Amino acid sequence: MPRMKLREIINKASIWLFCLLLMHPALLLAGNINDYRTDVGLKLFKTLLSADQRLPDKKQADGSVKIALLYVNDLENARKLEKTLRDSWTSIKGIPVTLELMTVEKMQQEKPPVAAAIFVTQELLEEELKSVIAYSLAQQVVIFSPFEGDVEAGVLAGLSVQATVRPLLNKQSLKKGGYDIKSFYLKVAKFYE
Repeated sequence: MPRMKLREIINKASIWLFCLLLMHPALLLAGNINDYRTDVGLKLFKTLLSADQRLPDKKQADGSVKIALLYVNDLENARKLEKTLRDSWTSIKGIPVTLELMTVEKMQQEKPPVAAAIFVTQELLEEELKSVIAYSLAQQVVIFSPFEGDVEAGVLAGLSVQATVRPLLNKQSLKKGGYDIKSFYLKVAKFYE
């Protein structure tokens, strides 16, 4: 096939693909929006934990703070996030961090609190989410979910994606759970009433 003909075919295919994406912009974001929210959420989660004034009180016997990465059935994604955190988090506020992968089922069975804080690694069903929220409030465990609608459902913290990305806090959960978050975090956060 002559080189000119091949280039013409590639150009036509590129134009066709571009038009298809313009007609269906969701194709550009499919599968990536939750990855984006999770990546940004991990950064905001660390900032939230740095703002938790009771974090030093949540140390384990070995002096570390346990952070749970909560999942239901997507262990592969939870492991990927654990690796990301292990590579970037050695401590928070000078306190060593211990990471643990934890199922929702295990979290519900454990008392006293299984961790100082919980990061939700996959979207939860409504009933699972309700039980995680109830556990978080009862045990005063900071919980962060990067998934849309979770803060509005009662999760303490997440993110608000608009023109800029900001922390999103559920005001009722903040009050009910008795959390003690530094004012700098509260000033930049958006609140769900």
